[in-house]
Amino acid sequence: MQPSVPPPTLLPVEIWLACCTLCSRRQLRRLSLVCRLFRSLALPILVQYQTIDVASLAIRMTMDNWRDRLRQLQRTAVRLDKLSQLPYTLLVRSWSVTFNQRGRWYLLGVENMQPFDTLNERVVSTLSATLRLYQNLFSLQLTHVTVDGSLRETLSLLPRLEDLGLCNWEIVVPDGFLPLKCLILCAPGPTDTKEPLQIGCPGSLRTLHAGNYLSRFITGFGARILPQLVDLSLGTVQDVGLFFQFLGLCPRLESLAVRVLSNRAALPEVHATTIPHLRTLAGQPKLHHLLTSGRPISTEVLPGTSFGLATHEELVNVCFAITRSSAPVHSLKLVPKEATNLELLAAITALFPELRKLSLTLPEATDAPFLNVCYGRRPIPPVELEWPDLDDDTAFDNTPADDLRRRDRREPYNRGGEGR
Repeated sequence: MQPSVPPPTLLPVEIWLACCTLCSRRQLRRLSLVCRLFRSLALPILVQYQTIDVASLAIRMTMDNWRDRLRQLQRTAVRLDKLSQLPYTLLVRSWSVTFNQRGRWYLLGVENMQPFDTLNERVVSTLSATLRLYQNLFSLQLTHVTVDGSLRETLSLLPRLEDLGLCNWEIVVPDGFLPLKCLILCAPGPTDTKEPLQIGCPGSLRTLHAGNYLSRFITGFGARILPQLVDLSLGTVQDVGLFFQFLGLCPRLESLAVRVLSNRAALPEVHATTIPHLRTLAGQPKLHHLLTSGRPISTEVLPGTSFGLATHEELVNVCFAITRSSAPVHSLKLVPKEATNLELLAAITALFPELRKLSLTLPEATDAPFLNVCYGRRPIPPVELEWPDLDDDTAFDNTPADDLRRRDRREPYNRGGEGR
């Protein structure tokens, strides 16, 4: 008789690896328990994208769910301790962390939230102390975070870090460029200063989402050229002149999105050699009138904001301006304030014979009355909670099925691109 061949070795490792990339988190965990081969293939995929959302545990906490929230916070702390050990730290490629805002834990009628505070501090301190161990970290997204000197030093010690996103941030130490390729900032904290920002190195940045803080970035960059920047997204731009000067420092820019361009100053003349490679433009009609002509823009987005489109006539006029692009328009997204008719859509599409995608968002009705009623609250007597015993060794025993379903979706685990 011929010796038996183990089933996992019947196919090449590359085939098994391709199958693993299509599995969910729950399926990957089950595969990792089959044999050593499957564990060696599933574990790197399972570990490389990590997410912690402590803030969601503190939202809408009630007397019915506080025990589940407490145990889930404990599991988060235990998972961080396990991940900080080799070889897991070298397998993690992406971290997305949402801290609890200012570390506050609130439960109606309960004054002492010490177990929550203790576990929350444990999560924050463990991640702060071990973040520098993730030497293969590619992407880092932090929410409710303070960028102080310690975090600055930690970020500088991550050699592969390319993608950094900060939301509800406060930057205490604004100096020091990091060799990032993607930097996304949104919603600063209430105590954030107005100092110049030096986070992403202007020589390496390819994507910059600067929100409403372009002037602070420009001050931090100085007169440095951004030779690699291809994607720029902004919120409200107050200093129009400074904005167009900055565009002159971005010779390879391909995508530009501006939510609001201030009406306080007249738009300057833009030379034809400024951002000559622009392919995607999103903004108000006046921005399309100014930048479309002579540039190879094939994707146009006209958002419907309070400063955007007002009438069908303006919509048609800006579409005529878009036709002056040096490249055929393939994608057009319109968000008008008024309801459009088929005749108008036919007239618009006739202007773009090579149009492949047309997106139209109709305005929402705002005639419904807004009712705001405030009710007085009776004083709540203090409540004494009976805290459960928290044992790290049994933290993952009897994990609730709802918790598993929430984290283990059915779509492929690595879907959405690297570092996301």
